Amino acid sequence: MRPITFHDLTHICQLAQSAIGVPLMIVAQDKTVLASYAEIEIPHPFSKSSHTSQLECFELESDVADTLVLQKNASLEQFISVQVTLSDGQNVCIIVGPCISYKLNRDALVSLLHDIGQSYDQPQFEMIQQYYDQLAVVDKPRLVKIGLMLYYMVYGKHLDVEDVVQKNTDVQFSDQVELNPDLTLSRKRQELSFHHHVLHEKNVLQCIKEGRKKELLKLTNQAPEGEFGLLSKKSYLRHTKNLSICAIALATRAAMEGGVHQEVAYTVSDLYIQAIEELQDVNDVQHIMTKGLAEFAERVQHDKSNRYSKPVKMCHEYIDQFLYEKISLNELAQHVNLNPSYLSQLFQRETGVTISVYIQQERVKEAQKLLRLTNQSLADICTWLQFHDQSYFTKVFKKYTGDTPRRYKNKYSII
Repeated sequence: MRPITFHDLTHICQLAQSAIGVPLMIVAQDKTVLASYAEIEIPHPFSKSSHTSQLECFELESDVADTLVLQKNASLEQFISVQVTLSDGQNVCIIVGPCISYKLNRDALVSLLHDIGQSYDQPQFEMIQQYYDQLAVVDKPRLVKIGLMLYYMVYGKHLDVEDVVQKNTDVQFSDQVELNPDLTLSRKRQELSFHHHVLHEKNVLQCIKEGRKKELLKLTNQAPEGEFGLLSKKSYLRHTKNLSICAIALATRAAMEGGVHQEVAYTVSDLYIQAIEELQDVNDVQHIMTKGLAEFAERVQHDKSNRYSKPVKMCHEYIDQFLYEKISLNELAQHVNLNPSYLSQLFQRETGVTISVYIQQERVKEAQKLLRLTNQSLADICTWLQFHDQSYFTKVFKKYTGDTPRRYKNKYSII
């Protein structure tokens, strides 16, 4: 790809801004604003310059980053940036933002102002509210996609969205507290019970229980429908800590259900909750919560991987990949290069169930997802998952879930 000129870059930025509807600017390495597009109408209430809030949370490096950088400042404004080396050798940065991941209601805004030590009278509060009301609501997955689009327009290269999310999860957390759950097994344990957004919570906890870290990270970067209750009117930091502690406590249970030893799970829980309490920045709290949830999922996956022999793990992977196809014992035996009879005995000895029962259980789990998340008919689901008739499918489904497929869909469907 030919070196990009400043003229080229301004054209890219103009096109991008008109498509995304979020403010965008080009900044030099010394933080001089070289060009800006679609500036917000109401000025930032805490800054003398309209660009101060955008620039205060960025450290512009001299080398070109190989990924995107996500940032969120103390005022909960979020940004994404792409660094670019121009044809004349100058290093500049495209910054998209500010935007917010969700609308701030009055109580949340009052708590935020308390946390950042911002005094105000009624007219000032109304101006602050107007400022936040004008900001575009862009959740993290969409913001990442905007960054991916800009990166491709500049470099002509694809970035993997999961890599971008993972790198920013790892980088943004401020390591103020050492976390090593393997060093200490705490004797004191606690059991917590809290209310959460049900559907989002169930999906997150299921990912932890099954050790699916990548899917978990996608979910934690999506704002669920509706709003979480405000758990502290006086402090947005306290509210965020409380929500994070709720999440860690629930994740602890999910990890134990996924096979993590309870002493290990409680130790991870204790250390992350202690670390959350030590932090004084909302963004650090959110990042360490995500880090904690990811660790639980990793531990579940690690335990599952080490629990079974290689042939049994290969069977699990094969069944997962071809769940919608007919799967026979002979196919599996050929796949793992073992005698069918020996494989059958090995699988049952290690998992506690026969291969046919395991396949049934996995298909019922898949049917549950389809019933919750799609409008597909029972007949279609039954056929796709290789059940020979709907009556038999209903019998098997009820055996493992306690509900008929129709009753399950009525209870849990989100469509």
